[in-house]
Amino acid sequence: SKALQDYWREGGHHFNAARVDSLHASVQVQRRHLAIPMGDYPALDTFEKRNAAWIREATRLGEEAVRAAMEKAGLPLSAIDVLCFTTITGSPRPA
Repeated sequence: SKALQDYWREGGHHFNAARVDSLHASVQVQRRHLAIPMGDYPALDTFEKRNAAWIREATRLGEEAVRAAMEKAGLPLSAIDVLCFTTITGSPRPA
């Protein structure tokens, strides 16, 4: 999100904000969505807090996505045998 990029760039929260911009451009991601409001990020000032927020929001969003996909497919949740996922996304590191 533009707000997150501004947070990295203007607040000095990322050591190389231009590199982040380059990475986002090279993977051709058109837009990103934040799982929590921008105003909540400064309070995530330790790894433990950032990780807890990530787990909370990833679990919530993952459940929503799985339920919606299964409903659209007309399948019960019990039809799921295995669920695998990966991520490289995390929260920005506040100063």
